[in-house]
Amino acid sequence: MSSGTAQFPDYSCRDHWLLPLIESPKPGLAKMWSIFPRSRAIRRLAASALRARNASTTAPREKLAKTMLEADGEVAERLKATNVWKPHRSNARRTVTGEKTRVNVTSQKLCDDIEAYLGPSLQRHIGCDLIDLFPGAGVWSRKLADIVKPRSHILMEPDAELYAPFLEPLTSRPGTTLVPKSGLLWTDLDEVLSSLPHQTPRDLDSNTPPVRNDTLLVTVNLSFYPKTRNTTLYLYQLISAIRAESRFQQYGLVRMLIWVRAEDIRTGILPMAVQVRSRSAIEAELSCEWINEVAGLDSQDEALLASIFRSRKLGGPRDRGIELESAYRTLQRLRERGIEVPAGRETAFLKEAAQISDPSQLASARIQTPSLALPYAAELDELEKGYAEKAFKRGSPEYQRLLRLRYQKTSEARRADSYAVLLEEYAALNRLRSSGTASEEEIRKKHDAWNDKVSSLSHLSQSKFGLIRDNHHLFNQDPPALLWDRRTLEPLAVKPREFFPNVGCSLLDIQPKAPNPLLTTHKEGSMVFDLLVKVMLRNSTVPVSERIDDVWPDAAEGVIPNCRSLRDPARGGTFGGGHAELNTRALNQQQWEEIVEAWVGWHFRPRWERLMRQHDEDQDDDDGDGESGGAEGSFIL
Repeated sequence: MSSGTAQFPDYSCRDHWLLPLIESPKPGLAKMWSIFPRSRAIRRLAASALRARNASTTAPREKLAKTMLEADGEVAERLKATNVWKPHRSNARRTVTGEKTRVNVTSQKLCDDIEAYLGPSLQRHIGCDLIDLFPGAGVWSRKLADIVKPRSHILMEPDAELYAPFLEPLTSRPGTTLVPKSGLLWTDLDEVLSSLPHQTPRDLDSNTPPVRNDTLLVTVNLSFYPKTRNTTLYLYQLISAIRAESRFQQYGLVRMLIWVRAEDIRTGILPMAVQVRSRSAIEAELSCEWINEVAGLDSQDEALLASIFRSRKLGGPRDRGIELESAYRTLQRLRERGIEVPAGRETAFLKEAAQISDPSQLASARIQTPSLALPYAAELDELEKGYAEKAFKRGSPEYQRLLRLRYQKTSEARRADSYAVLLEEYAALNRLRSSGTASEEEIRKKHDAWNDKVSSLSHLSQSKFGLIRDNHHLFNQDPPALLWDRRTLEPLAVKPREFFPNVGCSLLDIQPKAPNPLLTTHKEGSMVFDLLVKVMLRNSTVPVSERIDDVWPDAAEGVIPNCRSLRDPARGGTFGGGHAELNTRALNQQQWEEIVEAWVGWHFRPRWERLMRQHDEDQDDDDGDGESGGAEGSFIL
């Protein structure tokens, strides 16, 4: 069995009946326990087999290593001297108590570069009220305060004993208050928000949409190592608060600047590929004008990609041609606004995009063979190098592995060519249909033939083709469906040593927008949207019509005909059935809104109470990002 594949225990013949349960989805273990509740041996065997099956999809546990505690600069040296951050199993004594999972921004140079890059857009906040959660060592907090010159600056820092000496240059300023509480506990945060003398909550019964409130600015540091699922939960709650008009958003549309680990956003509110587009990403698309990653690790960082796509079922990064064009479009936006990336902060894709002189070679200009990352590329390169240097001979295990990977690479290249042909054929069929020069019968026959070709692919190839198709579909819309592809800033490349501990983090710039009133002031519409997203994303590769029927039997018959954008290519839809039908993960913002509107307008829709009873049995949130907590929930770090 090739490396990277989960290794199963060596079952004896009498245990062959276990395999269907072990290889089935997660209910397998519960099912086995219900059948054999008293057989501890069988239960242990099943649990062991399931752990082995999931071994390749489980993220390794993060541990703080000595190499991650290199101090670069005065602030980092002072933090290190506290011994709050110690290598795993170190016996060094702390000089002060504090949370050891916190990651602090320590580079003044990084903050200076961010000011030059983002500073002009922050001028509209001069003289605002600044809410600062988890300021930590205060390097970023001082820079932001210098830029916006707040009339009031509230620092909510639970580790006040540890960070008070670092924050003294700030707390000595007029209008600055240090609150020794966690802003991640709603009761403490609400107490602070209610004491803002210059802010007035909006009337929730008002029919007027919320507008930007530039007199209030929020910054938060949610960077932790080891990472915690609580971060993605809190991010989701911050975004969902926009629709609920709660927390900061009760005062209008309040801008937020948030430091966070890149791993926490790539499968959360700012994905770069359709297969990691979760519930929180859709919520963000409906509620945010933009989410820019102002600074962060290069998107092609190998460790970052391995963390995002650690599960084999997620595939890998999307077509390289799409990523390059996305960077090229962002570069054009920067040039139009006269914004320059500080020297040394360019990402790999931005450097490559700057060399493009002919836009006709970009991915959207013509169908190209998808250029996909190979999960075994590094291993293959190492084996090729070893063979060239005669480190092993023909017939050796290493040579056999080399041949196998060569064959796999050639086979995947051949399949990628076939995917490009299928994409081009469907695009040609779409053009033919739009031209009006072909009869419906001719189009139907061509469409059936195309569906037959896709069906002839193996199950794995169909899955890969669907992934490529959906990523192209989301990108080639106007505007693109993903917030990442609509970004107006390319992230400034950061270095781990600019943080302490040395963990590269990202700065998000989040500007909320007024959501569709149907999802805010209309109570049923808001609840229906939450339920539709939760249920339909459980199997997001299934056609929309089938997933809506899972919400309520025969609902598609009453809802889909009133969702015209699903069939309109100009609005992100597709025509035809079978493999051409739009699936849930490929729905854009307008289509989600249209589905909710059609549901609410459906005369035979079930009463809300009855609909909830239908889904009461399954309370699990299958989004995978810890997003089950709503904006009104309670959160304690």
